[in-house]
Amino acid sequence: MWSWRLHRRTNLTEHDLARWLNPIVAGWMNYYGRFYRSELYPLLRRINEGFSSSDGGDLVLPVLEDAVQSTKHAVGDLAADTIRRAVDAHDGYAARDVLANDACAFRMTDRQERDLTGIVEACGLGTRTIPRARNIAFSTALTISEAILTSSWG
Repeated sequence: MWSWRLHRRTNLTEHDLARWLNPIVAGWMNYYGRFYRSELYPLLRRINEGFSSSDGGDLVLPVLEDAVQSTKHAVGDLAADTIRRAVDAHDGYAARDVLANDACAFRMTDRQERDLTGIVEACGLGTRTIPRARNIAFSTALTISEAILTSSWG
């Protein structure tokens, strides 16, 4: 950004600068944003803060504002979908990961949080023990399997 020498571009209006910089910033967002878009926020904020209009107000580059808004919506939609899929799957590992994710935690309802917590507890994740109900089910299955094997060999 220092190579742009913005302080020397006194012949350009703020809107000319925005029109010139938008394609550059949009290219960065498309390239780097594919992998970890939220890491771009500090840079985008810095660029945006570097622009202030002559009347003291902020000049918001349209591409930055659009990117922030579309990213917020995309993250919210992705978080809501991830929460729903984790609840539907009854997968303890997925539930644990969703509960630990900040974007998902912000988006989930109280009921979804209870459901996911229940799934994690039912799987015994983090307790280093098999939950009582699962232990009984496993023991019963082993007893039945042993009886079937014993009778077929007998």
